[in-house]
Amino acid sequence: MSTYTRTFIKKKDMPSPVCRPFLPTDLDRIQSLYREHIAYNEKNYMSMGEGPALQATALNKALAQDLASPEAIHKVYDTPGCFLVLEESEGVVVGCVGLQYHAETEVAEVRRMSIAASHQRRGLGSVLIKGVMEHARLHGIQALELGTFSGFVTACKFYEALGFMVGEGTGAPQDKVSLPPWGNWVTYRKVLNS
Repeated sequence: MSTYTRTFIKKKDMPSPVCRPFLPTDLDRIQSLYREHIAYNEKNYMSMGEGPALQATALNKALAQDLASPEAIHKVYDTPGCFLVLEESEGVVVGCVGLQYHAETEVAEVRRMSIAASHQRRGLGSVLIKGVMEHARLHGIQALELGTFSGFVTACKFYEALGFMVGEGTGAPQDKVSLPPWGNWVTYRKVLNS
């Protein structure tokens, strides 16, 4: 009979991750995190009957556009926006998030948030969101927006717990208005206090 021992690491015993600006050397890891993010949602893609095709489209679009290169990331997420990574004490990037500023509406959109599957449910998403909120305040941004599908209940509850409210956004992507079984596209908004 073998003995199985499980070691639990308490949150207070874990070193705090550092939220920092993206560096060009982070590109491969950022692309890998986004691939992992898309794969993590594979069951949702598969339940739509279009699985691999829709999954590949979402991934290829991101990797061909704003996550294609360090230059693309800096162009899309230029100041007053930003692209942040979450780095553990060992230097391993385990999360990322972009903040794209829209001058015409004076709102910044939270995009491309991804946390390594092995690091989810540890409060790291909150660290990233708080990082972009701090950055936004420092740059005079008054409001943040983000979008997700109503069927992603955990994500919706997460954003609501951070003070985001369902509201009128600057516009949902036209190709993402409704995709059963994910539900409807929902825009969340948070007005920042200076």
